[in-house]
Amino acid sequence: MEGTLHQDSGVLRVAVKTMKLAICSRGELEDFLSEAVCMKEFDHPNVMKLIGEKPQNHPKITSKIPQNHPK
Repeated sequence: MEGTLHQDSGVLRVAVKTMKLAICSRGELEDFLSEAVCMKEFDHPNVMKLIGEKPQNHPKITSKIPQNHPK
């Protein structure tokens, strides 16, 4: 899903990816969290930059959408 993140420096377009623990397997959750770890290493203008992850309760990965990405 797409959203906005309000910071002191302005507003960022972000993508939020979530997992529903009730319907995912342990392996799917591990893959999801591995994706977040992998995304931390990327630093390229054409790749979404990881802003943060929330692994507890309702896991979420929040990524900055590149400025050149179409709306």
